[in-house]
Amino acid sequence: MAWLSPLDLVSSARTNSSLHLPAIDALYTDTEFVWLPKSPKSPKILHMLRTLLDRPELAKYIQTIKITHEECKRKGRGTSWAFDHSRPKLVHTCPVQSAELDSIKLRNALITSARVPTENINNWMTSILKGNADSIMALIVALSPNIKEIVFASFEASGKWQFLAKMFQQTLSASLQNNAQRFERLRHVLIEPNLHGNKENFTRDGNSVLSLFYLPNLQTLSISVPNSDGFSWPMSTAPSSLKLTSLKLHRSFRYKWLYHPVFDIPLNFYEVDLDEIVAAIVAAPCRKTLVDLRIDATREKRRDWATWMDTRQFPIIIKGSLSALKLLPNIKSLWLPFAFVAGMGFGAFTQLTPGSISTILPRQIENLVLADDFPISVDYLWEQKDILSAFEAELDNTDFVAQFKKLKSVTLPHCTAPLVAPESAASRKTLERLREKCDFRVSTLYNPMEYHDIHVKYFIRGVFCEW
Repeated sequence: MAWLSPLDLVSSARTNSSLHLPAIDALYTDTEFVWLPKSPKSPKILHMLRTLLDRPELAKYIQTIKITHEECKRKGRGTSWAFDHSRPKLVHTCPVQSAELDSIKLRNALITSARVPTENINNWMTSILKGNADSIMALIVALSPNIKEIVFASFEASGKWQFLAKMFQQTLSASLQNNAQRFERLRHVLIEPNLHGNKENFTRDGNSVLSLFYLPNLQTLSISVPNSDGFSWPMSTAPSSLKLTSLKLHRSFRYKWLYHPVFDIPLNFYEVDLDEIVAAIVAAPCRKTLVDLRIDATREKRRDWATWMDTRQFPIIIKGSLSALKLLPNIKSLWLPFAFVAGMGFGAFTQLTPGSISTILPRQIENLVLADDFPISVDYLWEQKDILSAFEAELDNTDFVAQFKKLKSVTLPHCTAPLVAPESAASRKTLERLREKCDFRVSTLYNPMEYHDIHVKYFIRGVFCEW
């Protein structure tokens, strides 16, 4: 019955006794709430909560809960492409009429299912009655004993999910104390971080978020854990997540530098201090176990006139050096923005001289990727032939090959879009010479995500392009 619409399923459940249970199962198994730019005054999640409070037996059918929204809208003409800032704010939906929810049933559900302490009951009830979607969704999840998957998208003003995290902390803590497992079937949890709001939208309560590691059969977990002065597990004992399929803690690290003009300057500045970035990595406890390090850098990816003008007003300033990376003793794979090694431009603007690459690399490096992270920035002036020539000078004027005997591959940025300026024969010959001089594999990395947006026009290195 999965092909039937929700309205048809409701009609089948009400009119045909033999189809009642199959229709209810199909109706509640996969539950998805989609926020539209103009949300109705009475959100569907409120209807869902009221139904589960009145008929708690229906909660056993829920296996998947997803919350999403219409995130992007294409507007205007030409290069205009922007987020739809009229999308609803999830955290504050609308007040709940007192007659819509039974206060006695609501209080009992908070105590028995969400394990809310008595002193916090009134706070939770007030939040739900105010239409706080975070607290409403937390209670819906708590009422669903057979839930297998949770997928919550990020919203304009909801980077917190504080009530949801608190609910997991309370219920899982009670389960450990009573030796009775909760959420045994919950295996997949995805809560996307909010990257399009102000810094106040991010929760500071990291311990509550860490309680998700205590899910007994957790296999996949994607969450944003806030920085804190000290690390501690939210419960008396550490979790034993034996069924996690992948965990690269203290072995793999990815640092993403993003300049986003929506953020205020103290939070996100257009100046890159390489010394500060590397010092934080080298001083971290994972220094001795780190095997794979990736540093990405990019601007906000909206390709509209306002963002392009912002790049003219605030060109990226790179200062410092990555030379301290050579102090990492076990690094095997390294991914770096080419601009962080060579600067933003060629010729008089470059920081790249023979030896610039070799002085930052650990001796045991096996795989090196230099990525083209700023191809649409007007202050990024590198061309393909210049990058290949610069690396050839590195090989000719240093003992690069002898220094890095374990090196297996070097990937250089392919920073020229083929449809804009096809690769010249000279560049291809330079690449062939590089391969002849090296014992390791030399290739180029073309980043199609930075160039190819079908039917989108934008500026690239001063050339107006469309494809």
